[in-house]
Parts: sequence; structure tokens; C-alpha cells
Amino acid sequence: MSKGSGMGKLFITAGLVILLGVFISEQGFAANVFSWNTKTVDIEKTVKAEGIRSVNIDGGRTDVKVVRGHSEAIEIRLDGRVKRDAADNIQLQADPRRDTLELKVEIPERFPFGMSFSDLNLTVELPEQVWENVKVQTVSGDVDIEELKGTNIDVHANSGDVTANDIEAGQVTLQAGSGNIESNAFRAKNLTFHVGSGDVSLSGGQAIIKGETSSGNIDVAVNELDQDMDLKAGSGDVTVKTANEPKSLTVQYNGGSGSGNIEWDNVTYKEKGEDGRTLKGVFGSGTTQLKVRTGSGNFTLGQD
Repeated sequence: MSKGSGMGKLFITAGLVILLGVFISEQGFAANVFSWNTKTVDIEKTVKAEGIRSVNIDGGRTDVKVVRGHSEAIEIRLDGRVKRDAADNIQLQADPRRDTLELKVEIPERFPFGMSFSDLNLTVELPEQVWENVKVQTVSGDVDIEELKGTNIDVHANSGDVTANDIEAGQVTLQAGSGNIESNAFRAKNLTFHVGSGDVSLSGGQAIIKGETSSGNIDVAVNELDQDMDLKAGSGDVTVKTANEPKSLTVQYNGGSGSGNIEWDNVTYKEKGEDGRTLKGVFGSGTTQLKVRTGSGNFTLGQD
């Protein structure tokens, strides 16, 4: 092979790699390069809230924000930019079905060369009331919910972050396939979370908490540790902090290759492995239960 031929193939390969990177990046360089060929989307809808008790939101590949509104109706807005040849095909469906409002964003699946370059935001403002069910799901997009009350609040982001602040419900379920979960000032009977790859941060809330991450850290901060917790991290650390020393708590920890540590003084150890991979400690009568398991990661119970 001649030197010139080899260099030519090298340049061709490098060019293909660059083009591939441009085509598959929807939010980065490609979005900027092709922004000249995008069109603004701005769709607004208003739905009477009378008789509506539940809301199901399918955001698809949009970022979704659900907040408490300031009117008696449900206000919905879809805005952002998409490829010009797709803008006219974007649909915002808002269908009341008995006592449930079904919301869905329809985006054409494929464009030339498989490019979509969509940057859309769906905002839903709900009147202040106790909703029966609020369910939000996205395929590729973040979910942010704020100042909501409901019997059940269920959020699932396949690829994206989940933020839930100042929410109140009987059952709160937060799921992220690939993304972080953050919740502050939550009040619930039960809060359940599951993350495939990402971190979890819960603070300033009250609930019986149960959840796990396959790969990621779990951080929980509360004023009083007086409700049960069951936490599991496959690969990541678990840290639980409380402003006040527990009064009646049993701590059980089992680790694969990590170790556990309790930073409070007034704990009685019923079991404590020399390698730190297992421990059982009791504060007071040990009524509240804190169970922690890690595969590859450490556990700390400390002061906030």
C-alpha cells in the first residue's frame, strides 16, 4: 500500500467518525450546527379541571415540568425547537377520559439520516387540589415536579433526571433508568425509588423510604430518623444523615466489599464485623428500622 493511499483512507475514516458524532448528538454540537434548519414550536392548550381527578403524562422525548398553577383550569404548553420538516407534525394530545386527563406529545420517530434534533419542553400547570393519581413518563427527557399534592405520584424517566420538590402524597414512586433523582421537602406515607445508573439525593422530607440503585450513590438527609428506611446500592455509597441523634433506631448493614460506620456515640453494637462489612447497632429501644446493603460501596450514618 502506498503512503498516499494509506493517508487517504485515514482521512476518510476520521471524516466518517466526525460525521457520525454530529448525527447522533441531539443536544450537543450537532444541535448547534443544524439549528439553522429548525423551527420554533409553541402550542398551548387549556382543559377544564372540573371532574378530572388524575393526570397521565407521556412526554416522550421532551423535558416535562409539572407544577401547581394559579387558575382553576389545567394549562398546558409545549415549546422549543425541532427540525423544520418535522415542526408541522408535532402533536400535543390532551384527551379527558372520564376522570383522567391523558396528555401525550407525539414526535415523528425518524427524520432523514435518523436525525431528530428536538429540544422541546412540556409544562403542565395543575390547579391546587389533592389529585388521585399524577403519572409522568419520558423516554428521553428530564422530569421536574413541584408543589403537588396527590394520593399517588409516579414518575419514570427512562433516560433523564427526576426532580421532585415540595410534594405531598400517600405513595411517591420515582424511577430513572439512566439519570439522577433528587427530592427535597417531600411528605409521604411511602417513598419508593429505583435507579439504574445515577445518584439519589433525598432531603428535608418525611416518609418510609425504600429504594435501590444499581450504579450510583444514595444520600438521605432528615431532621429526625423516626421512619423506616430500606436502602440498597449495587455499586455506590450510602450516606444517611440526621440533624438529631436517633432516639429509637435499629441499624443493620451488610456490605460486599464496603464497610459501615456509625458516627453517633450513643449506639449499642449487637454485631460488628472486624472488616466492617456487617454491623447491627441499636439506639434506645430500636423501634425504627434502618436497613442498608451495598455491593461495592460504603455506608455512613452521621450528623447533618
